[in-house]
Amino acid sequence: MEKLSALLNSGQARTAFIATYANPTCPLCGGKGLLVKENEWQVLQPKDRSGGITRTASEEVFCSCVKEGYAKQKREWERERLKENAPLGTNPDCIWCWGGGWVSRQGMAVLCSAPGCAKEGREAMRRGEKVIRSRGVKTEMTFDSIMKVKGIEESLEAAQEWAKGSLCFVVICGGTGNGKTHLAHAAVGEACKRGDDARLFVVADLLADMRRRMGDNSLEDFVAQVKDTPFLALDDLGMELQTDWAQARLEEILNYRYANYLFTLITTNLNPDSLSERLKSRFSDPGVCRLVLNTASDYRRR
Repeated sequence: MEKLSALLNSGQARTAFIATYANPTCPLCGGKGLLVKENEWQVLQPKDRSGGITRTASEEVFCSCVKEGYAKQKREWERERLKENAPLGTNPDCIWCWGGGWVSRQGMAVLCSAPGCAKEGREAMRRGEKVIRSRGVKTEMTFDSIMKVKGIEESLEAAQEWAKGSLCFVVICGGTGNGKTHLAHAAVGEACKRGDDARLFVVADLLADMRRRMGDNSLEDFVAQVKDTPFLALDDLGMELQTDWAQARLEEILNYRYANYLFTLITTNLNPDSLSERLKSRFSDPGVCRLVLNTASDYRRR
């Protein structure tokens, strides 16, 4: 209220304040935003302090419509502040928490349990994270959480474009510990969040799983599923290619996906020249594949 009183004597600021918050149809002030208040007081005799003269004075005060308009605006500002800090999954139009995601219960702030608001949203996100993790993804590895170090720019941009479905084949080469695996997890996670059927395999684990399946006759069905996965990331393609069986199986998967234009992302610390001629040919096709070099240093040692 002290700030409002100060505005009464601030000239242009007062005019702008009234124009913003006064109700043009107010029956009290007629839309002017100001009222004249009569103040009365009694001047007492100095000796016995009895009797005296009653005097009056008038002053301008803000009409209640201005005060109400300003109070309403303050509430809106507070709601916007709450929305900016609302937990993920909050319904911005919720009338229980005004989009802030929190309500008071027995003096404690708790997640809003209104239908479709913060509590349900948080639970849905946890279920979604569980699904994404089942696709081989570490959900803490995102594009936002990766270290934006020098040398990672091109591979980061390529992974993001792949996750959007703008690039079909992406091969990220580079040294160890410079974020290639992080990029693969982030890209597959983004594709999953968008609703695409995406999966990430560490190449060594994929080959080990394939070997185990040879004994129960489920290998071919499993390989067929891997081949047809709409978005597939193969992380850490490396020394496994030294055996003829592993190289033949991986080439079978990659050749199928290359021929059918299925979204594939590969990370490797190998030099592209050390790959088989068939894989080099696939990875060198500019019409389908984008080969990028991650030159960032090992940031795990920082």
